[in-house]
Amino acid sequence: MRAVALLVLLAACGRDPIEPVPLALRVECDTSEIGFGEPFPLVVERVWPKGLVPSTWRADALAPLRLERDKVIVDESDTHVRERTHYRAFAFAAGALTLPAVPFGARARDGSREERTLSEPWELRVRPQLDPDAPGAPEWAEPRGWSPLWLLALLLLVPLLLRRRPRVEAAPVVEPEEDWRAPFLALEPDAARFHLELAELVRGRIGARERTTEEIGRTATPAVVDVLRACDLVNFARQPASRDEANALRDRALEAVA
Repeated sequence: MRAVALLVLLAACGRDPIEPVPLALRVECDTSEIGFGEPFPLVVERVWPKGLVPSTWRADALAPLRLERDKVIVDESDTHVRERTHYRAFAFAAGALTLPAVPFGARARDGSREERTLSEPWELRVRPQLDPDAPGAPEWAEPRGWSPLWLLALLLLVPLLLRRRPRVEAAPVVEPEEDWRAPFLALEPDAARFHLELAELVRGRIGARERTTEEIGRTATPAVVDVLRACDLVNFARQPASRDEANALRDRALEAVA
């Protein structure tokens, strides 16, 4: 398996020792050439020191690839946390495809420490659906010529059709409003990182990604602060939370930042 990343990891059982690096983001793919629209496996691995809160991972960071999440595996050592997210990936653009470096960061809750890094850029080649050496017959052939009679008939009919056709005013184009709730609704309540990602989304929604819960509490609404404190209890105090409690907390977060 070729890992387009900082290092090549053995991923046979998912229990390899966690490398004690300050911070790492790796994208692993087992091939450098894929078929147009055909699924292929892809793994995103993130490693960060314990005690730091990682930034939220979004699958659209690897656009134009389209990703469907399969599973997430999280394990820990004495000093670090490793998260491996497995995807079914698709590409819908033929030819060479270059994916840029993706930023990744983690910070302490009190703001006393922050780490940042970038994944390595990598390339894929996407094979077209049709064989360029034998693409087959064209779907439509250009007419070789027009009879003078046909041309005369068209010249007579076009003015009549234009006169009889009622004028229709074009409807204004209304751009759809971005649904900011989508990332909240995409969170899996059973995922190990549900409360970390929910807190990050709430901070991003109110423009306070770099601030602690205590700092946010000086200016934010009580509803926002209650949601962040509930997330902190699970993230840092290891308080257990059921699936129903996670769903209820997400609903409170949506109401608080609406």
